Amino acid sequence: MSTVNIIIADDEQSIHEDIRKSLDSINFDYKIVKDFMDVASLKKYLYLMNMNPDNEGVDVLILDHFFGGASENGLEALPQIRNITPKLPIIFLTTFDDTEFSDASELYNDVDYQHKPVQAVDLRYRIKKVIQKAKEWEDFQKALKENKEFEDYLLKENEKLGNAQYENAN
Repeated sequence: MSTVNIIIADDEQSIHEDIRKSLDSINFDYKIVKDFMDVASLKKYLYLMNMNPDNEGVDVLILDHFFGGASENGLEALPQIRNITPKLPIIFLTTFDDTEFSDASELYNDVDYQHKPVQAVDLRYRIKKVIQKAKEWEDFQKALKENKEFEDYLLKENEKLGNAQYENAN
C-alpha cells in the first residue's frame, strides 16, 4: 500500500497528536492532508476539494464522533459528508459503545469506528480495512456498469428474493 492520505477532524488537539504518534510508532506510510477542529470547516473543505479536479486526494477521514459543545457532531454530519464525498472512507473516533456505528456501517458502506485512546495497530487495521472495502465496492460498481446483462440478472434475482420473502411471511 502506498502513502495513505488522511484528514483528521477532532476538537481535541491531543487526539491529532496521538494519531500521528501512533502511526509513526508502527512506521505506517501516511500523510496528514489537513487537520480540522470542527465539522463545519471540514464540510467546507470537502466541498471545495471535490470542486477542484487537481485536489491532493484523500484516502480516509478520521472523524470525531462527538465534538464537545459543537452545534453538530460527526455522526450527525455523516449524511451531509456522504452527499459531498460519497466514496470517502470514514473512521469514527469514539469513547462510546459501537451500536450507533454498526447502524452507520449498514447505511454507509465505508464507515468504521475506533475507540479512544487510539491504539496504533487497531487504527492501522481499520484504515486498511475501510480503504479495501471502498476499493472492492468501487470495483463491483465498475463491473456492474461494464456488464449490463449481469446487472439485469442481479435485479431479477433480487426481485425474486423479495417476492419469496413476502410469500413466506404470509
